[in-house]
Amino acid sequence: MQNPNELPPQGGQYIPPPPMYQGGADIPPQSPYHYSPAPRSNGATAGWLTGLGAAIIAFLKYGGLLLLKIPALGTVVSVLISFAGYAWIRGPWFAAALIAMIFVHEMGHVLEIRRQGMQATAPIFIPFLGAAIFQRSHPTSAVKQAQIGIAGPIAGTIGATAAYFLYLSTGWDVLLLAAALGFFLNLLNLIPVFP
Repeated sequence: MQNPNELPPQGGQYIPPPPMYQGGADIPPQSPYHYSPAPRSNGATAGWLTGLGAAIIAFLKYGGLLLLKIPALGTVVSVLISFAGYAWIRGPWFAAALIAMIFVHEMGHVLEIRRQGMQATAPIFIPFLGAAIFQRSHPTSAVKQAQIGIAGPIAGTIGATAAYFLYLSTGWDVLLLAAALGFFLNLLNLIPVFP
């Protein structure tokens, strides 16, 4: 309390802070309930997992419809998921090189399908398996089917060769990795088995 004989502090004078609060009179300091207990973590984890599960189900139910209506969105989302998977395993440069070479290869198939007058989707990436395209109609002869089949390795070989020559001119190792991956993918794709 302030002494009645003292004058109140004037501007520029130091005013000491009030004393620390020592707790209310209704809860004594020695009580086990003086401090609030830590929240339980098992309920929070279960709630978090439930929320994540609900989000995934909602995405598959409603997002799948959106992916079907916007074809490029399906490619973008599948690229991002594949990139995350490959980057987690081997790093982001490996992921970028591999996805670029798979994309060039698959676009070879797409361009040939469209050149023949049929419709095809943009590539949909499948993590750790590659990519797929979907046709609404099928070729009318074995020759046209073979042309579609060989168009992917041709485009992929052109892309891998371009990456190799860019590596020779720049010395950037990522381009050499892309070229090696591209040549390897096309070699695997030319194995004479059912696609």
